[in-house]
Amino acid sequence: MKKAIIIFGLIFFSMQSYAQAGDLHFGLQGGYATYYKTPLYGLNISYDIANPLQISLTGLMNPKFNRPGINDSKEKWALYSANLDARLFLINMVSWATGPSLGGQYMRYSFTTIAQSGNQLYSDDGSNLFGFNIGWHLRINITDNLRATGGWRYTNMLRDKDGIKPDGYSLFYVSFGYAFNLF
Repeated sequence: MKKAIIIFGLIFFSMQSYAQAGDLHFGLQGGYATYYKTPLYGLNISYDIANPLQISLTGLMNPKFNRPGINDSKEKWALYSANLDARLFLINMVSWATGPSLGGQYMRYSFTTIAQSGNQLYSDDGSNLFGFNIGWHLRINITDNLRATGGWRYTNMLRDKDGIKPDGYSLFYVSFGYAFNLF
């Protein structure tokens, strides 16, 4: 075990890094949430603390989407989430970088179940959920300031009081944004 830690440490500290510490990225982000079977969209703000470590704050939402319900009913949903992730770029090249991410999520959702006849069967004004994220992130430097990013994130959510929500879901996302150096 000691040897593995030493080898990992040598690899980690000997990697060349090309993104500068102090880079701030602003971007538009879109994705697809597998459990909810809906696209999400929002904003992404990332900051390169030190190479190869990055902190990212993402806000995603879809204020109005439908899902099939039970017995031919349909559900009208609204979903809002905020994520704070730390990304470690294990491979950090001049034009691209990739590595794992780890973080947390806050989500708020609400939904209404409508019967086929159009009558409202059930309404949930909203629930707040917390969870943690693991995933893999990719950054491509299109120009010095224009960046495309993407990846996969699995979120393990804490169940709400009714036990309605899943234990987790996957999100596949892509983002385009502008980066500049603060220092």
